[in-house]
Amino acid sequence: MARPPQTGSRAIGRHDGRPHYRRNKTTTSRGGISARASYERYLALARDAASAGNTIEAENFYQHADHYFRVMRADQGE
Repeated sequence: MARPPQTGSRAIGRHDGRPHYRRNKTTTSRGGISARASYERYLALARDAASAGNTIEAENFYQHADHYFRVMRADQGE
């Protein structure tokens, strides 16, 4: 089976043989949201998951919150 020619975008292979084209990102890695807002969001999600008894999901959200806490600290140092 011949592959179709790639145009412009880098194709990412799929298991079904169809190419998946990557979009160009125009936003920042935080999507334009401040580090503080992201920190508070993930902290709230972690607390909700912990209160629901989902410790694995809570830990994941706490790790995300920790990342944005460090980003806030780095921004303050500049």
